[in-house]
This record gives sequence, structure tokens and C-alpha cells, in this order.
Amino acid sequence: MDQSTAFSNELKGAYDSVIELNNLIRSISTKEVSFNTCSVDQKGTLAKEIDDIGNSILKGYEKSIDYFKNLRKSVDSLIQSQSSTQGNLSILPTPIEVSNMLQFFFKTKIKTKSSPIPAHCGCYSHRISHLTTGSFVCVKKETRFILMIVHQHEDNICIVYDPTEIGNGIKLTEVAREECTPLPTVLPEKPLARWEHAKSTTVLSLWPQESDTSGEEWTTEFYKAIVKSRPCDHNDETEKQRGYDLHFEDDTGEDKEHRVPEQFIVAIPDAWK
Repeated sequence: MDQSTAFSNELKGAYDSVIELNNLIRSISTKEVSFNTCSVDQKGTLAKEIDDIGNSILKGYEKSIDYFKNLRKSVDSLIQSQSSTQGNLSILPTPIEVSNMLQFFFKTKIKTKSSPIPAHCGCYSHRISHLTTGSFVCVKKETRFILMIVHQHEDNICIVYDPTEIGNGIKLTEVAREECTPLPTVLPEKPLARWEHAKSTTVLSLWPQESDTSGEEWTTEFYKAIVKSRPCDHNDETEKQRGYDLHFEDDTGEDKEHRVPEQFIVAIPDAWK
């Protein structure tokens, strides 16, 4: 018997038991009225009938309690089953929702935090152990590094999707946890060297580009770059955006430097080097 059938049976049983109890209570009430107005010769018979109905009410009450206990178990089982199903096959966002998530990621300033600072803050974002639904990650795809969104993370497997390839529906891809690295979700309130990538280190960074017809100002692919200066090196420059000055080498071999916000940069995992 499946859970839905069990629930239906227990619900019907509980309902019928309540109706039966209600009828018995009405019946005993009628008998009690009759008992008060009947002759002495009839009282003995009515008393026995009232006693029998009272016993039936007690048994019916216990029976209804059992039905409701079983009904609660069925409801709990259905809720647990539904939660498990949603956890494994949670509803995908719509293309519009994905587009809004991407815009929010690019346009919104990252959260900052004062002491105590989380162990995964800033350059230590790779220490985030569990990737939450909707979080952004850098995924290694052969020789490329792609910005993707997490749909689910369980048992060291991440289910992700490319937020730019949603024209024909969202395509989910399974990757091992080692094949993706999370982006920073929080930064120190004031730039501090301890929470930043060191100078001269090679990192992966989104590439700033001229705004195209979609309004994007950043690529959704990461490129290797060398840290020339850190946010803490120029934290008194109020006219400039907080971030790293990075040295890129483009496809033509031309060297370029750009300032990139901290939330668009990740360390290169050892396994990727």
C-alpha cells in the first residue's frame, strides 16, 4: 500500500469514527431524556441501553484515537517523502529568475563583515564546505574556467548550470566538488592583507568587457591573471572601485591591467595547476 492510499484510508477511518461517536452521543442523550420521563417499569431496560451505549462510546473513542494517531503518522510520512523529493529534484528556476540572479551577482556589492571574520572570507572562499543552491562557482571545463550556478550539492557531487545557456531550458551538469571552487560570499569590512591574494600570485578572474547588448560588463569565463596590487594597497583611494589590480595577457599576447572587484576572483585549486 502506497503512502497516499494509507493516508486516504486513515483519513476516512478517522472521519467515520468521529461521525459514529457523534451519533452515539446523540443517542445516549435521547435515552437519558427518555429515562427521566419513562415509567418505573421501563427504567431498567433504558438503564441497560444507556450503559451499553456508554461502553460503545468509550470503545469508539479509543478507536478514533488510534485512527488519528495513524493519520498523523501518514501525514508525517508524506511530508518527509515530499521534502526528500524536493531535496533531490528541487524545482528549477525560470530563465527570467536566472537572468535576475546573474544581474544581481554583477551589480550588487558583496557583503562585508567586521570581526570575527569567517574562515572562508575573501581569498579563502575555497574553504566553504557546502555549496548552497543559487551560489556562484567557478567550474573547470577541460581547459576553460566557467562561471556557473549551483542547483544542488550533496555527497561531494555538485549539480550546476550555465546561467548564459538557458535559451532552450536549463541544462544541469554533474561535477565533482573538486572540479569547482566557490566565489567569495563575504569580505572583511576594511581591506586586510590576510584575507587577500598575495602579490604576484596567479589567480582566476572574470574579464571586464565593454557593455554589450545584454548590458553585461563582465565575462562569464575566468582567465588567469597575476596580482599586481591588492585592495589593502590602495584602500584610501575613494575614487576607485575596491578590488585587485590584475595583469592579464589576452589572446593576442597583449598585456593589460584591470581593476577587478574581489568577488570576481578565486584562487586556482592545486588540482587545477
